[in-house]
Amino acid sequence: MPDIAPAGYYHAEGDPEGTVRYWDGANWSGEPKPLDDQPDLRGSTLDPTAVNPAVSADNSRYGGLGIRIGAAAIDTAIGVVIIAPFSASVLLAGLALSLYWVVVVVMVAKLGGSPGKLAVGLRVTKIDGVTSPPGDRESVIRTLPGLLGLIPIVGGLISLGIGLISIRYVAIDPQRRSIYDRIGGTRVVYKNRLS
Repeated sequence: MPDIAPAGYYHAEGDPEGTVRYWDGANWSGEPKPLDDQPDLRGSTLDPTAVNPAVSADNSRYGGLGIRIGAAAIDTAIGVVIIAPFSASVLLAGLALSLYWVVVVVMVAKLGGSPGKLAVGLRVTKIDGVTSPPGDRESVIRTLPGLLGLIPIVGGLISLGIGLISIRYVAIDPQRRSIYDRIGGTRVVYKNRLS
């Protein structure tokens, strides 16, 4: 069962910065209110930065560039080990790679991460930053850019371009969302910060 944020005051996606709303555990209620106008929330157990690390000032709950590169390296190494025995045949190598892609999609959908992400303590969540695993739809959509690498001749260049764009996004985005996260409507967080 996915982890869902408990009832409390949180910053809602799409609301203006510095505002909070009440989350009843399933739905948002009321209009966004400026956090500064809510003195009873600041510094208390209802302080949204204390209850929901998704609004933490330092964004420490999101998987940063270094750890995500490490996770990608693990995933790549596993892919190479799986494909290497079949490298003499383009067809068999393609089938092995396709099978690995399906395994990764299923792992993200059902366990919340690829082998590399799970190994380093990261989890893929829905856009809310708390629901993990994200589900089938988000898992499939977020991995689609990776399939562009299979296009003959130009696939490698496309993969390189997507990788560089993702690195840039993760490096500068406060919520460390890569191109995969933006397309799939997901976020990547540390498991110990999943709440």
